[in-house]
Parts: sequence; structure tokens; C-alpha cells
Amino acid sequence: MATVTLATVVVMTAAHLWRELDEQQKMTRHRGEIAAQTLAKSVVSAVVSNDIPAMARAVELINPDQEILFVRILDSNDREIFPKYRQVKPESLIIVKAPVGNGSKAVGTVELGWDRP
Repeated sequence: MATVTLATVVVMTAAHLWRELDEQQKMTRHRGEIAAQTLAKSVVSAVVSNDIPAMARAVELINPDQEILFVRILDSNDREIFPKYRQVKPESLIIVKAPVGNGSKAVGTVELGWDRP
């Protein structure tokens, strides 16, 4: 009886922890999507004019607490025009993307990465 009870507690605890982790990742992704969209809107003119210092300022403004561990801005041909911000392997992060738009035309893409909870 004790073994069954212990096994039930272990399974229930694991299920709860898995759900909690899943919710945290969803919240992180949602926050990331909002930040990526905000950054994408703020760098449109910098992407069009290839103004790297303006892109860097926009990144610093969007990331005051240094939560974002990876930033990359690409032009319309998917060439990296803003160097990676902090050298963290994106494979280990939650990555979100947003188009950089100039009216209805995309002029680039923003990629942001957060540590997984």
C-alpha cells in the first residue's frame, strides 16, 4: 500500500512540475513575441539605412534587465546585419521571430532568444 501511495505521489508531482514548466515556457515565449514585435517596429528605419548603432540602441532599450540572451537582425535577404548579441548558442534558448516591416513590405527579421525556464 505504501509503495502504491508513494508511486502515486511521485507521478502526480512529476505531472504538476511538467505542467508548470510548460506554462512557464509558454509565458516566456509570449513575452518574447511581444518584445520581438516591439523591437521590429523600432528598428525599421535602422534596418533600411543599415544603421548598426541605432539597432544597438534599440536592443539596449528593449533589454534593460539583460533577460534577452540572443538578438539577431536580418535583412530582407536573410543576411545578418546586426551581430549576435551575447554569444549564446540559440539551440539552448527559446527563440522568437518578428518581421521588420516598412508598410506592408518586410525589410528584415528580428530574432530574440531567452533562457528556458
